[in-house]
Order: sequence, then C-alpha cells, then structure tokens
Amino acid sequence: MDFGQTFKFVRTLHAVKQVDVAKNILARSSISQIEVGNQIPSYTNAINLLNNLGISVQEFEYIRNGYKLTPLEDLIYKFETLSDSSQTEDIKNLLAQAKKLNKTQIARTN
Repeated sequence: MDFGQTFKFVRTLHAVKQVDVAKNILARSSISQIEVGNQIPSYTNAINLLNNLGISVQEFEYIRNGYKLTPLEDLIYKFETLSDSSQTEDIKNLLAQAKKLNKTQIARTN
C-alpha cells in the first residue's frame, strides 16, 4: 500500500475524522487528496499526521508493509534475539543475510 492508502486505513480503523487528523497541520481537503494518492505530505507533515493518529512511524510502516518487518528490521530483530555469542551458525546466517541485503541496497542506488 502507498502512504495515502495506509493512512486512510489506519485513520478509519481508529475512527478519526479527516478534519480531526488534519487539525493544525493541513486542510481537510489535503487529507482527502493524500488518501486518494493525489498528494504526498512532506516528511514533517507526515510525522505530525501520524502523531495526530496516535501511531508511530514504525507501526505505520509495519502496517504499510503488509504487517511484515522490512528485511532490515527482520535482520535487526533476529540479531537482537540471539541469546549468546555461541550461536555460531545463527550468526553466520545473519552475516550472510546482511551481506545479501547490503548488495540489494547498493544495486538499488546505482
């Protein structure tokens, strides 16, 4: 889902009106335009709109990503849940996953 679709989904899930989420940030009509994909909010406005919804950027991105962690978040989660450094096979797998992710990111920027 794009930003607008996800935003509308979360807003309606929380039963928040467009006028209320737009308060002190944008016009209500701008919220409508964002939700249909005709407008993209600035980074600052997006953060403020999410704050008005009571949702963090991480929660929003999790929902936007189909309730799945991004590849980087998944890697970090697996690393953080290692119980100790004796899990050498798990560490080798994480290292391989990190190298693969790094190559993917480099390829996207070129």
